[in-house]
Amino acid sequence: MSVASVNATIAAVELSAGGALDEASNDATVKITGGVVTLAAVGAIGDNADTTNAPLDITAGTLVATTSAAGVIYIIESDGVTLQNVTSNSGNIRVQSGGAIVATSVTRTARLR
Repeated sequence: MSVASVNATIAAVELSAGGALDEASNDATVKITGGVVTLAAVGAIGDNADTTNAPLDITAGTLVATTSAAGVIYIIESDGVTLQNVTSNSGNIRVQSGGAIVATSVTRTARLR
């Protein structure tokens, strides 16, 4: 799922994708704004931090983000966020913020081999 713009100001935003969840255009413009932003994806949320891909840019008071299959979580938040439940199924987690980050629950599960 590619996100161009979702703005709920202080209301809740919930997005769920059957594959990866990413922005429609890779730039620094905030794509999702909400009081509580909940993101769920079977694949990655945001792209890997390399030269051709960009993170998912958001503004949120609280972030809940989960991947149910292998995939990274790469998010840039604009002004300070509480990570209520951020869980990646064997992918790296990277969250940057323009303000304070309060981490309540951040988990990277490992695959059994």
